[in-house]
Amino acid sequence: MKKLKLIVCLFFGIMSMSHSQSITVLNKGDVYEPPQDQMVVMDKYTFGNYHYTAQKYDTLKNEVLELDSLIQSKDSTQAKIIAEYVQALELKDYEANVYKEGYGEIIVQLNSSIDKNNQLITDYKKLQEKNKRIKRWRNFFLGGTMVSAGIFILLIAI
Repeated sequence: MKKLKLIVCLFFGIMSMSHSQSITVLNKGDVYEPPQDQMVVMDKYTFGNYHYTAQKYDTLKNEVLELDSLIQSKDSTQAKIIAEYVQALELKDYEANVYKEGYGEIIVQLNSSIDKNNQLITDYKKLQEKNKRIKRWRNFFLGGTMVSAGIFILLIAI
């Protein structure tokens, strides 16, 4: 009996100390006042909509994170490609400058070769004229010597 009294006392003590759940029925137009300031009260349909939205939000959040990682990898790949293109452009610019400098050097050598060629042509023409003069004088003196020798031989022989 003492045990039963003790159990009944404990039961009533616990019930008086604890807050029991209660169902509050509101009439149309009544506003429910929550017992705590930060407590949110909603009906089961709103909770279901929020719960469904939360699941969709989580799914979308995961998809966004996946897409973000894909975009980051694409951006890094694109940055690498752009860096390679920039490097290729720098190499092509360097090669173009080398060809341009080489072309300039070839033009300078060509002009100097043309100048030397023209100088050699004028020197050759001068030498040809000198040789013609020397041949004429040689032929003149040779002919003159032959004529003089012929006259001298005729004078001696006669």
